[in-house]
Amino acid sequence: MKPQLNHYHFGRHRNQWGIWQYTTVTETGSSSTHIMDVDSYGEAVVEVYRLNGWGTPKSIKRQF
Repeated sequence: MKPQLNHYHFGRHRNQWGIWQYTTVTETGSSSTHIMDVDSYGEAVVEVYRLNGWGTPKSIKRQF
């Protein structure tokens, strides 16, 4: 997925999962602001869906 301004994404952050919001998106890169940490992958997926206005995910499969 390509970065989009003001959308949210998640990834590992220390020993938890972090959620960030894209603040700057250019052709050569992007910049994000840390919003919050959650304890599990499932919580991160659900929260990012909610923040982006995508409803709720039908299923959550961790593929990495």
